[in-house]
Amino acid sequence: MSKTIRIPPDACLDCKTPLDAVTDPITNQRPKPGDITICLRCGHVMAFGKKLRVRPLTDDELIEMAGDPEMIYLQKARAAAMLNKGR
Repeated sequence: MSKTIRIPPDACLDCKTPLDAVTDPITNQRPKPGDITICLRCGHVMAFGKKLRVRPLTDDELIEMAGDPEMIYLQKARAAAMLNKGR
């Protein structure tokens, strides 16, 4: 079972939804700088920077995550969760 981990308050870089927690359904680990995160509401992909504040992906990170099977899985899971919420 995935657990929710509180992070310092921030906001999605795209839709500005407040971010204050993360859930890692694959490793169930606490995030660290450089880890990738996805806004549950809009699907925007970001990375954690210093003090776990979100930041845009670098060009190298964009290339690395494109087609990544875990990223595709997570985006599909996010879309299914939002459909089940009636969005």
